[in-house]
Amino acid sequence: MTNFAFPEAGFVLDYDVVCFSPLRWDFVFQRPQHRLSRFAKKHSVLFIEEPIYIDGAAGFVVTEKKGGVKVAVPHLPEGTGPARPRAYSPRWYLS
Repeated sequence: MTNFAFPEAGFVLDYDVVCFSPLRWDFVFQRPQHRLSRFAKKHSVLFIEEPIYIDGAAGFVVTEKKGGVKVAVPHLPEGTGPARPRAYSPRWYLS
């Protein structure tokens, strides 16, 4: 497992394939994991999961999985969730 701070997160440029996924790599082994594992035999593959929120500094935790795929999990400070879509803001309900 390797930790990277966000300012040094340019490590993404070292990969042939970068996959952003709404699912966790270890949740269930389905077609995306199967294909990326096979692709990782000849290419460098980075699988980026959705972030988890922690008490602490922001960063990436990268682990290498069976088959050579590296899985990056962004760790974000608590309270830095995604911005609310404009359509769901309270002002929209009032207008």
